[in-house]
Amino acid sequence: MLTRVSLVARRKPPVLAAREVRALVRETLRESGRAGAPPVTVVFSNDEEIRGLNRVYRGKDKPTDVLSFSAGESFPPGEETLGDIIISIDTAAGQARKRRWSVEKEVRVLLIHGVLHLLGYDHETDDGEMIALERVVRRKLLSTKDDRRNRRL
Repeated sequence: MLTRVSLVARRKPPVLAAREVRALVRETLRESGRAGAPPVTVVFSNDEEIRGLNRVYRGKDKPTDVLSFSAGESFPPGEETLGDIIISIDTAAGQARKRRWSVEKEVRVLLIHGVLHLLGYDHETDDGEMIALERVVRRKLLSTKDDRRNRRL
């Protein structure tokens, strides 16, 4: 069974085609051993909106690149969802310029990162597990040429 992936693009035009976003989310889930996970929503937003969310939910009054909100056990049976991933295209574009790669590449990296957070990984508190897994997934799913240009996460 395929994971249902819903998209909300508050920034037009979307950076990636919907089919590519869905495929990348599903492949990341598969590579993480969670193929067929509950539905995921991906929101493409801007710095203003993500700053507000970051302030409310993380106590950080600044924009960020990606936020993941895991649903956990909060949904009744039959209405399960893995959670939501919100990506600021504004921040992603700035990071892409600094890393000298495309905005599309940066959004792909942020999607993988966001999915791993939904699965419960947390690079701020674990012993490097998330970063190690993210490197493996990126190597398998993203262009090796782009990864050679910028090895750091």
